[in-house]
Amino acid sequence: MFNFADHMKGLRTWVFQNRLRSEAHVYLYCSAITAHILAAQTSFAAVLHKIKVLPLGVSTIVKIQDPDGSVEEVTVSLIPTGHCPGAVMYVVFI
Repeated sequence: MFNFADHMKGLRTWVFQNRLRSEAHVYLYCSAITAHILAAQTSFAAVLHKIKVLPLGVSTIVKIQDPDGSVEEVTVSLIPTGHCPGAVMYVVFI
């Protein structure tokens, strides 16, 4: 059995989860495997609707809202790292 605690440590903090819950335009982007792992843990139940799965190896346009309300589009590609199940590297094209 894998222990993902060290790879997902910051995701369990009150500050991070509160931001996901309280800000409509903030999401957690991850791989399908990571989303599945998070969905299996009760500590993420309140923020599951804020998890957005991005496909591996495909460029995806993600809209990011700035605090002033303006929206910027960035292109993101997830590349598997092979480090552990669900681990990816994010390539961001601005």
